Amino acid sequence: LEKNLDKPPGDLEALLSSSTLELVRSLPKKLSERPAGTSDRRMTSKQKPSTISSRFRSSLRELLGKIESSDPHFVRCIKSNAEKTPGRFDSRMVMQQLLLGGVLESVHIRQQGYSTRIPFQEFIERYCCLTAGSVDLTDLPTAARELAVRCVERFGLNEGDITTGKTKVFVKASANDRMESERNRKQAKIVTKIQAAVREMRARKRYRASLAGHAKLKACLVSFGIKDLSGDPAHDPGPILARFESTEAARAAQEVLHAAVAAVPALPALERAVSAGKAISSRLEKEIAASMQL
Repeated sequence: LEKNLDKPPGDLEALLSSSTLELVRSLPKKLSERPAGTSDRRMTSKQKPSTISSRFRSSLRELLGKIESSDPHFVRCIKSNAEKTPGRFDSRMVMQQLLLGGVLESVHIRQQGYSTRIPFQEFIERYCCLTAGSVDLTDLPTAARELAVRCVERFGLNEGDITTGKTKVFVKASANDRMESERNRKQAKIVTKIQAAVREMRARKRYRASLAGHAKLKACLVSFGIKDLSGDPAHDPGPILARFESTEAARAAQEVLHAAVAAVPALPALERAVSAGKAISSRLEKEIAASMQL
């Protein structure tokens, strides 16, 4: 009868081997020997038994290996309500969790210390626009210290709000908020100037491109007898159809006028000419319709 063939735990073997008695030290060797009459097939199936504790230890070793080889970040979860229903926020319960969990105390301690730690290079590139004067990038520690002193003087901060270390600049939360606010304001001002310059360039380019179409439209208006654009062509008492030999010629001139009006972009400087062209086309259309009824 083959039974009790499970391999003893490794801790048991180590414990027996560490004994001072020779008999006890010989037990692990006896336990590891194959019993007489045991088949190879039976021993192979029982060499590495899979138990719940062994699987747990193996899983635990894998987890510890992953944790040691990585940089874990723990997320603190806050329940919004006791019922776990969406769209409901219990402020009293959330505040209690923040207080008991030490979150508010951690934030307070962080604010009292240097919450922002920036390397010299990044500090100079980010905040050099806040103060006047150039920065010598060949000596980063000296340049960072000079810039920190200028920022303290520029914003009226306390001497301990910004300090420098060996490789980084340490900034308190209040000083960092003040500097970031000023930086955002300056960036918005610079962006506005860039946008204005780009819009001006595009408007000038569009206007220069429309000059040829404007000249063609003015030539069409002259052919219709409109030389002065200061008046209202729609109220000119002179008939337009009488300037053409036939209705077909008037239609052809009207199509040319339509094309000239469509080619001119909608710019304020060209609005008067475009309005005159549309008014002349509308008057000509009415005169042609009236002549067809006669």
